[in-house]
Amino acid sequence: MHRDAEPTTPNLPLSGWTVVNLRASDAQPAIRRVVQRYGARSLSLPGFRLRIAAQVEVVERLRAALATAIGVFVSPMAVKAVDALLPGVLADQKRALAVGAATASALRSVGVKDVIAGQPETSEGLLAQPALQRGGQQALVLIGATNGRGVLLPRLRERGFAVSECTVYERAPVRLDRRHWRALDTASPPLALMLSSEHALRQVWAQAPAPQRELLRSGVVLASSPRLVEFARALGFASVLQAAGTRPEQHMQCLHDWLQQNVRRGNAAP
Repeated sequence: MHRDAEPTTPNLPLSGWTVVNLRASDAQPAIRRVVQRYGARSLSLPGFRLRIAAQVEVVERLRAALATAIGVFVSPMAVKAVDALLPGVLADQKRALAVGAATASALRSVGVKDVIAGQPETSEGLLAQPALQRGGQQALVLIGATNGRGVLLPRLRERGFAVSECTVYERAPVRLDRRHWRALDTASPPLALMLSSEHALRQVWAQAPAPQRELLRSGVVLASSPRLVEFARALGFASVLQAAGTRPEQHMQCLHDWLQQNVRRGNAAP
């Protein structure tokens, strides 16, 4: 199923809304539960699927990097992958850096005690932390997927950090088919789109037929950073909001708050 079969609950704040999300399929059940708590329906258009990169050379490079550098983890999946590839190694790390609260929580759950997380929960939020203003050639290793957090690597190097990269999981492409587009065609408006990954939207956009692109453009985008706000606008989305972070709860609260403000003001779009 690409869309919830459960009916919306009339008394909840976002009853009647359909919320499109682009995350990998293993994240869908948790997102669906969050969306349903607000009374909306969840529609999945996955931009990719995730798989751990278990090659021997990846494991050895990761082991060597963590022996000398502080890990910068871009997502909970990065933590999960490292823990699977090198069980117990994270508990020996004195400090780690995390893009957001969910990643920080994942690090603490495997034994890392000193975790610095971004506020807000974006690459830009992490870069704003005092510990990352001047590097002095301190060694960091950016741990995630290829092209996962493009802004972090150049900015950290500009600030004098010695940054290497370690790809511990991959974003494998997902072929969207007629079932996905039919689910979008029959979705009950109004629409909202959770946007926390430029890569995911690029993958979906490249496959979407013109009519489905217009359907998506008719919705309200809930973007997790200023960079993604600009990206959505460049694709022609007119209604774009910035959520407080990447978590589904933050996206849904953003939509709820915007809707309440516009009900009071009598407006229809931001």
